[in-house]
Amino acid sequence: MSRLCSKREEGFTLIEIFVVLAILGILSALAVDMLQGRALSQQKSSAAQEVQSLVNQARSMARSTAVPATVTLVQVAPAVPFVPGGSVTATIGAPVNWARRINLGPGSDYKGVGLIGGALGPFTVSPRGVITPAGFVMSLQDGTGQTITVTVGLLGDITIQ
Repeated sequence: MSRLCSKREEGFTLIEIFVVLAILGILSALAVDMLQGRALSQQKSSAAQEVQSLVNQARSMARSTAVPATVTLVQVAPAVPFVPGGSVTATIGAPVNWARRINLGPGSDYKGVGLIGGALGPFTVSPRGVITPAGFVMSLQDGTGQTITVTVGLLGDITIQ
């Protein structure tokens, strides 16, 4: 009786390995794109919160020192095409001589965020905490076109949307 011996090879073919690698490459590309979008969104939210903190600090300093504070917004370029950049500066003159600036765009912590729209000021925060002229609205935009709006009311109330 002769026995037929069949060879059974274990493993994957080259085509199967290439298909798996292609699928992993596509999934990796999608994951990187999603993470970059989240990073820009986080930068934009953090910048808005820092602007809120800056305006609150200027208002508080003006009230505690009885010296008016000035808040100035600087845009780098028009919103179309989007260019990241800009700054928000708050200052109080003599005798306090206090200043703080938030930079946006390349070379800053918020490299993918730019200041667009809104009046540029300067806006004055009185020692009573009132912002003239009548508060202001500014928008921060990231490279994906998503915006977040910071609204500062006449009495210094701040909302981020």
